[in-house]
Amino acid sequence: MNYKSETRKAYNKLAKDYEKKFEEYFKKHLENEVNAFTKKLPRKAKILDLGSGPGTHALAFKQHGFRPVCIDISPKMVALCQTKGLVATVGDFEKLEFPPNSFDAVWAYTSLLHTTKDKLPEILENIHKILKPKGMFAIAMKEGSGEDFKVSDKDNKSRRWFALYNNKELKSHLKQAGFRPISSSRTVVHPNQIFLNYLATKRT
Repeated sequence: MNYKSETRKAYNKLAKDYEKKFEEYFKKHLENEVNAFTKKLPRKAKILDLGSGPGTHALAFKQHGFRPVCIDISPKMVALCQTKGLVATVGDFEKLEFPPNSFDAVWAYTSLLHTTKDKLPEILENIHKILKPKGMFAIAMKEGSGEDFKVSDKDNKSRRWFALYNNKELKSHLKQAGFRPISSSRTVVHPNQIFLNYLATKRT
């Protein structure tokens, strides 16, 4: 199966279900991460929400006076962003087409885990390019090892691709792509679902 088309199909089919799930997760787990991220940003910073889903995070950024731009591979997710009044387009984070130095910050919360592990280094390098000097980058990945499809618990049919990382591995990828990690944390949802969160700056 094509990992990208299967993942997009799952999000298109279950967009409203995931919107509800992401909103609940945001309220329960993400306030500290968002606050740590936004405190590092200049006023009215332009933020790329990479793999934005339904725009839950971008809406919070907009409400705090920032300028989020959403891209997501799922047209249904992009439509949900637009209903929230967000700037959103269908896009592929494996093929970023923004000019260099376009954004003050990039937010990639549990989105890059949907690409294959061999593609992550190039994606991180491209994120580095589109950030302004000393720009901020926030990333969260699921902790573990390996990569494969996982069947959605929403319908027990739809399949999404997941690539898992350990802390040393993710930190190494960030440094090799030209980022300087400045903080890290772990979000423990339950013993089998732990996310690694990194905040980093672009080295110039």
